Amino acid sequence: MDNIRNLQMELRFLKMFSLCLKKCEEPGKDMHVGSIMTGIETLQKEAEGSLHDACLAEIPESKIKDWGPLASNLLEKIQNFKREIIEISALLLDCSLQSKSCKAEEILELIDSILWNLKALVNLEGDVLGHLKDQIRAIQEQLSFLGNFVGFTAKRCVDLDTFEDFLVYMGDWVNKAACLLIVYWLQRKDEYISSRLEMMLSDLLQKVTPCLPKVTEMYVAVLKASKSSRSSKFLAGQVVTSFVELILQDLTVLMKDSVDVLKEGLVFLINFLIDPPEECARDVGNVFLAQIDAIITDAMSLICSVYIDESKENFFTERRTFLSWFESKIKKIEADAKEIYVQLQVLSQINFPSTNGMGFIDSLLGNLEEMLKHGANCPPFAKHKVLKIQGELLSLRPLLKDVMELQNEHEDLKDLWKRIINVSYKAEHAINSCLIIQKPIWYNMISLADVVEEIKLIRIDLEKINVDKMLKPRMPGADMNLNQLNPGQLNTSRLQDVVVGFKDEAETIINRLTRGSAQLDIVSIVGMPGLGKTTLAKKVYNDPAVKYYFNRCAWCCISQVYRVRELLLDILSDITVSNVRLSSSNTSDEDLVEQLWRSLKRQRYLIVMDDIWEIQAWECLKRSLPDDRNGSRIIFTSRIHNLALQAKPDCSPHTLRPLSGEESWELLEQKLFDKAGCPTDLVEIGKRIATNCKGLALAVVLVAGILTGKSRNLDWWLQVESSIGSHIVAADGCMDVLQLSYKHLPDCLRPCFLYFAAYPEDTVVGVQKLMRLWIAQGFIQRIEGKSLDDVAEEYLMDLISRSLVIVAKRSSKGRIKTCRVHDLVHELCLVKVKEENFLHWVHERDVSQNLDPREYDQYRLCIDSEWTHFTKSSSQGPLVNSLQLFGTYEMSQPHSSPSSFFNNFRLLQVLDLECLYLEPSFPEEITLITPLRYLALWCSIRHVPSSIGNLWNLETFIVKSAQLDVPLPDSFWRLKHLRHAAVGDLNHTSFIDSEQGESCQFRGANEKVTKTSEAELRIL
Repeated sequence: MDNIRNLQMELRFLKMFSLCLKKCEEPGKDMHVGSIMTGIETLQKEAEGSLHDACLAEIPESKIKDWGPLASNLLEKIQNFKREIIEISALLLDCSLQSKSCKAEEILELIDSILWNLKALVNLEGDVLGHLKDQIRAIQEQLSFLGNFVGFTAKRCVDLDTFEDFLVYMGDWVNKAACLLIVYWLQRKDEYISSRLEMMLSDLLQKVTPCLPKVTEMYVAVLKASKSSRSSKFLAGQVVTSFVELILQDLTVLMKDSVDVLKEGLVFLINFLIDPPEECARDVGNVFLAQIDAIITDAMSLICSVYIDESKENFFTERRTFLSWFESKIKKIEADAKEIYVQLQVLSQINFPSTNGMGFIDSLLGNLEEMLKHGANCPPFAKHKVLKIQGELLSLRPLLKDVMELQNEHEDLKDLWKRIINVSYKAEHAINSCLIIQKPIWYNMISLADVVEEIKLIRIDLEKINVDKMLKPRMPGADMNLNQLNPGQLNTSRLQDVVVGFKDEAETIINRLTRGSAQLDIVSIVGMPGLGKTTLAKKVYNDPAVKYYFNRCAWCCISQVYRVRELLLDILSDITVSNVRLSSSNTSDEDLVEQLWRSLKRQRYLIVMDDIWEIQAWECLKRSLPDDRNGSRIIFTSRIHNLALQAKPDCSPHTLRPLSGEESWELLEQKLFDKAGCPTDLVEIGKRIATNCKGLALAVVLVAGILTGKSRNLDWWLQVESSIGSHIVAADGCMDVLQLSYKHLPDCLRPCFLYFAAYPEDTVVGVQKLMRLWIAQGFIQRIEGKSLDDVAEEYLMDLISRSLVIVAKRSSKGRIKTCRVHDLVHELCLVKVKEENFLHWVHERDVSQNLDPREYDQYRLCIDSEWTHFTKSSSQGPLVNSLQLFGTYEMSQPHSSPSSFFNNFRLLQVLDLECLYLEPSFPEEITLITPLRYLALWCSIRHVPSSIGNLWNLETFIVKSAQLDVPLPDSFWRLKHLRHAAVGDLNHTSFIDSEQGESCQFRGANEKVTKTSEAELRIL
């Protein structure tokens, strides 16, 4: 095996030498370079052919059985060339051989060869190289930078003569680097050669360092003559920033207080020249560009003078004078560019959510810390400004809690708080815009600088206000200690549905279900919102006698907005064992009607139609419900008294009565204290609070939610009684109590609660998906020692304990699988999301009536529209952070995904199209949306593109597909933040946070194993 490894190394060095020879003129009669080249090429072809044959060694007909003799033979032939190779390489190093002009591709090929061999050399000889490693690393950095520089400018430099002169000089240097490496490789055991290597590497680096006036002039001339395109903006930013960092890297000690100013200024100016505004580029001899050109030239002259003679008399005085001049020029240029060429988007305060501003700032700071920790994810031209934004926000952070609490009492603080939230969202927008590079680099730098200056002004204004004098003692319930929450302890009977007072009502309904006419009949439960219609229907539905009497039972929520297909699937899911939603994706609505009719035929069934608003819903479903005169029943729950009469004129609706005062108190006591009973000092006030709820069961459980956590605090009970008063009336239902519940909801829980408005009314929401969306949206606080999933679960349990969220379904082990909110709670959410700009619904009527292009400036969009209508409207979302589509679509009706649509929503962090079947395959344009954290699709997918690796921020990746085996690229397994995945046959796979954060293994369905430092794999 050693011979095989040696042969591999020798052949790679031989190839590198061949590339050097191709760039050299014939040296003269004494050296027959041409014949040497011919001999080496012949040897390379022989080696290639022999190694190809050797790959067939395991085939019986093959004559080559042993690799050893083959490797030894080839190594011996290579050895015969080594003397000539050393001599020619030495001549090249002594400049006795002249390099020919070369093409950019040739230089790039040689650079790649050198870099590969340097890496191999360090791996092989690392212990021997010792202190030479630093110089070798410097050579590697120079070559890497030069490769990127040549690769960028080769197709963009419009001055061919300037670029050719640059290539000749750099080509000769690259040749010498290769020859030096060859000489060392072939004579590395010679102590004299090894001792000279340090000096030779140092000399080599000196000849190409950009601080030399000649070298600097060439680099700058090529950059000035280069023009960036839309597709190369990011690369332009990298190349220019790397160049500026390279020429300033040794000035940190001498000019440490000024290097950042020089760096940012030069990066801005050079990028402006490379990618000027169109109107500026069209103006030949533009004065503004000429000014920029002159400033760059003067700055480069100063930098080179520092390297040449830093001990010059008055050096520091001249430097201070120049830097002061340079900084003023930069500010003037930036101001002029902003005024003339930049129309910074007005990010009005009304466009951004006002919910939990503190939580958003903390989430932003956490994301910035992650970005800066993984430097590769932060654009180099933006890193310094991102650090400034982080620093400014951190300096504000200690004061923000007091400002937030006082802003409702002081108008000046209220305005200041809005500015703080607004600038935080602007910061996120500006930083994410740098990741997608749709605007020129200099434009993004102005945007970042604008944010930095705005934060500084806010800090100055905040320092003028004496916040401490405004503070008052905090009211009970103002704070929330998350560490006191424990999902395991909260999962008690107190969180189960507590039913009080419906015993006689339930018996009446059960009698009507199990007795009477054999014909299909309707039992209607009617009453005002909050009385407990759904609770009573559930009590009856789950009664053992009812379950015994009916062969098939199913439940569906109708609501004001419904889809017949969804209702059919809800009922089928309850009465069939198989996963009907998955298996029926290619089934039409008519086929579903037929399937339901057959499933219920000759069965005694009970169907609950909860929260029905119009008779049309019944008309759509009744044709799928057979009447075999066997006692089947339908239950309606509705606010509308005569709805059942429209369906069946001889039907007698059951009007639900309010709870009595005693029943209200019993319900409140059970919700708060379970079987322990209420402390005697709270009984009297508790009964008054219960009476004030006016017999509305929902009002009682909501008040219990407000009192939860402080159930033994008399002062808090008095405060709640005072807030509720006695003004809950039938006309308002429970909205007053709901408003109070929201008022006393901790800020960190508010966005999680309001997110239920992102779902249509009465939607049963999967808990796992909900929590992943919360995390992706940045709602979940980072708490040391806890995973984000654990904290998200605590948030959910807290909302349930406050009776704002209802458990819909549990697993066999008692864990919550799905949840929902009461329709009145959903109404409150819709009101609040509109008030606080939390999210925006786009309905079919908003799109179908106007197909003209529309720009959405909301932060979160929920689409309830035909996909084709929405995409054809050429919608744009420059500020949209989250886009979710709702509806039920058939696989038999695939939808296209125009690339222009995804290009118009490049700042998304959440994209949920799981309910929509896309064709023809995975939309690769999505991989350009680099800020994405949550991605869910449904499409015909044969493979995941390797470009998925661009989504370095991705946490959740879901692709529904009929394909059983979907291969995943290597780039997928390198996604460091990925925590949850479901792709094709991996749809039972979940990535979860690793407690230790150490390397661990992934194992998917195809048994492919790789490693990551962020997560581990768990098969559910």
